This record gives sequence, structure tokens and C-alpha cells, in this order.
Amino acid sequence: MRLSKLPRDGRFGIGSWFNKLLGNSLGTALGVSLGLAALLLSASANSTNNASAATPEQWLMEMGSNASRLNYSGSLVYTEGRRMQSMRIYHSVKNGVRRERLVHLSGEPREVIRRGDTVLCIDKVNGEVELKSASGVSAVAGSGDFTSHYAARFAALSEPYQVIFAGQGRVAGRDVILIDLLPKDQYRHGFKLALDNESKLLLRSLMVDEAGQVLERFEYTQIGIGQDIADEDLEPQLKVAGKPRPASAAGETAQRQPLAWKVGWVPPAFMQSQPVASAGGGDIDPGAQMFSDGLTAFSVFVDEQSAMGQHTEQRGATTAHTIVANDALGRFSVTVVGEIPRRAAKRIAASVSRQP
Repeated sequence: MRLSKLPRDGRFGIGSWFNKLLGNSLGTALGVSLGLAALLLSASANSTNNASAATPEQWLMEMGSNASRLNYSGSLVYTEGRRMQSMRIYHSVKNGVRRERLVHLSGEPREVIRRGDTVLCIDKVNGEVELKSASGVSAVAGSGDFTSHYAARFAALSEPYQVIFAGQGRVAGRDVILIDLLPKDQYRHGFKLALDNESKLLLRSLMVDEAGQVLERFEYTQIGIGQDIADEDLEPQLKVAGKPRPASAAGETAQRQPLAWKVGWVPPAFMQSQPVASAGGGDIDPGAQMFSDGLTAFSVFVDEQSAMGQHTEQRGATTAHTIVANDALGRFSVTVVGEIPRRAAKRIAASVSRQP
């Protein structure tokens, strides 16, 4: 199998590829928006108000377990490297149905609308694309159902991360409890979280490298918690031509196809996930493999026809590493892209081989 849409201009083409895979494509709209939504889950407003009454793991579990009880809206920023986006989010639950709208306020106009299990992604390039959270969202965004399974993902964090209280602070004018997720190995980044002292809503998330440098930031600048959300604030405002179309069904069939390539090593606690979007846009690429430890993810692409040479580049939290290899059947390139340290990307790429 090959990734037909990778650049073949004799070099890695990192700038154009990052723009396609991580910048202007539907994959980015989902990856940023839904990944952010996953990090912004709320907990019960009736939770205890001080850190001494619970362990940090319990705080994280409560952050996700009672998400269905809380309405909120706010403004926030997302930064990765030199790239910054501002957004507005509305989250409401009425009659047991969760609704959400996330609006990109900078860059190309785009919105992500959630109604129950259905997610509608809207931008000027792709129009309206409808996904089901049980399949399409996890396939393209790599984050799975970003609400109902979030608490379960945090429950498994004790294996790859040490979770500790790190003090108190203020974010968006609200008192917060600080929690650090310290990686137990050198193959993943750490996290610094700030949870609202009253509601346990996550108000800030920093991804940091081993030197403590901030690679990626989600942070509320203003938030209201517990208020009613007007119905019109949950409806899309971005107008595009055409009717909503379903995402490619390739992701469903790809899971049943035998993979031509084996990834021989991944960092501890990373598990294989569903197929990922191709570099060219929203279609699912059956030749790609995705792995996640529940908080971060990386993808592996193999191309038998690429003219790319070996290259490594990093933008913010995202590393892209390509190697060229040969076996008895010929030459191929392996590219690893994800929010992992360079040493991890290099070791993963070197472990890829053709299935017998």
C-alpha cells in the first residue's frame, strides 16, 4: 500500500505537507476542534472544592465522568509553535442530548457542530461534512468519541504518566487546581493542566517537552459555567453551498483490509487506533496506521513510490520524520507524524517492515 498524496518533488516537502495534513484540511479542522473539545470536558458542579479531598486521578476522572451535567460557553486560544487560533465554544445538554458548537475566530472560517452522536464539520473548502462519532470522528481526528470515553482514557493514565498535584493558580479569572502529567519514559510529552476549582472544568492544558518548553496550549480567556445556552448559539452560522455529505466510507472498509506493513515498535501504552485521513484531505487512507496512548497520537505512512529523502522537522508539538529503506522487493519511505518526541518518531520509523 502507499500514500498516493504525499509529495514527490524529490524532497520532504514539509511546509506544504504540514499545511495539507495539519493546516487547512478537514483533518485539521477535526483534529484541532475535536481534540480541543476532548480536553474541554466538564465535571459535576457539585464536586468538592479543595485538592486535599481527592487524589489528582480522581479530579481527572470527575472532569470527564459528569460532563453531561454542565452547560458552558467561552472564548479560548490554541497555540502550537508560532501558530495561534482563537475559538468560541458553546456546550449544552437538553433532554439528555448533548449539543456543541465550536467556531474558529481566526484563520479560515470553520465550525464544528455536534448534535448527539453526529458531528457536522463546516468550512469553505469542504462544505458540510457529516460524521458519526463512533467511526468517522475517531478515524479522522484520532481522538475517538470525545465525550463518553474521555474518563475511561484518563483511567488508564497511570501506566504511561505519573499524575501529581502542582499547586493552585488562576485562569480566565477563576481559581484553578494545577495537575501535572509526568511521562514515565522519554517517548512522550508531558502535560500541565489547570482545572476549575469549583466545577473541575479544564480551563488550560499545556503540552511540554522534557525541558519544560510549552509545545501546545489550550486556554480559556473567558468562560461562563452553568448558564442556559440559547438554541441559536448551537446552530451553524457559516453558510456554504450544497447539502451535507457523509465522510468517505473508506474508514469502515479499511479496518477489514490486511495491512501490508508492520510497525515493529511503539512506545509503551500506545495502542493501534482506526485509520487516519489522507494527507490530501478528508478521505480515510487505508494505508496509514494510527496509534494513541489516550492523550496523544501518531500516524505511520508508507510510500513505495515516493522520491522523498530522509528528513525530520518539528512544528510545535508535532514531529514529522521520514526515512528511506530497502528490502528484497524494493525501495520505500516511512513517515511518522504525531505529537511525540523526535527520538520516538525515529525509533518507530526504523521498526517498520513489510508484512510476510
